[in-house]
Amino acid sequence: MMPASDTINRHSSFRRRLAKPFGAGLVLMALAWLTRKYAIEPEAIAFACDANPWVGWCAVRMLVIQTFAQMGLGWVALTAGVVALLSGKWLPAMIAWCVGCVGLILYCYEFSAVGALAGALVLLRSTYEKTTAHGQGSHRHEQQHKTA
Repeated sequence: MMPASDTINRHSSFRRRLAKPFGAGLVLMALAWLTRKYAIEPEAIAFACDANPWVGWCAVRMLVIQTFAQMGLGWVALTAGVVALLSGKWLPAMIAWCVGCVGLILYCYEFSAVGALAGALVLLRSTYEKTTAHGQGSHRHEQQHKTA
């Protein structure tokens, strides 16, 4: 039987490992919301960029608009999520999670939600497997030393 301190350490390790990818998604959601609120939706900016949409900061605004006008963010999140589910790899899961989080805020919520969920599931699974494999390995090592 595993000591209670090992279980507590494993749970705190699991939470620490999850903080980075899920924190990154939340930070990207906040940045997407700020972009939406202060660069895309204000009428004054839309009118200022109507004359020359591909000049200066208006070009950046137009590029952002194009990423969600064709549901590009949603498709990227969904594709990465499917790849992550099929492969179990961390990188496509992270891409699906992060792009999906941005897409949820920037008007691509249908495909982005599915992609973000798929990415989150793979991230949770791989993080849990790493945490439990590490915890079981150290526990087995301790058991071997006690019996020897």
